[in-house]
Amino acid sequence: MLNVGLGVLAVWPVGFAVILGWAILARLGLARIDPTLVDDGLVPIAVLAGGTWLFLLPLFLGLNVLVVRKSSVDKRVYWSLAVGMLIAPYVVWIA
Repeated sequence: MLNVGLGVLAVWPVGFAVILGWAILARLGLARIDPTLVDDGLVPIAVLAGGTWLFLLPLFLGLNVLVVRKSSVDKRVYWSLAVGMLIAPYVVWIA
């Protein structure tokens, strides 16, 4: 439940990362993207993507480290499920 809640916040960082990826592919000529997204270049998109991840990752890692210490679940299973649940709201809402 914790990671699904954080996943709602993660919609923004994941979305900005996807837009950044498409913008880079468009610069390389491998994809097409709406020109209004890249009128100012890649820097604003990169700053938004990096800034939102800098907010989310410490929150995600800090809270999950506390949960892993208290739970009896295997750490590899827990972390793979935690990352999956972090990205799940983006996949459900956007894709």
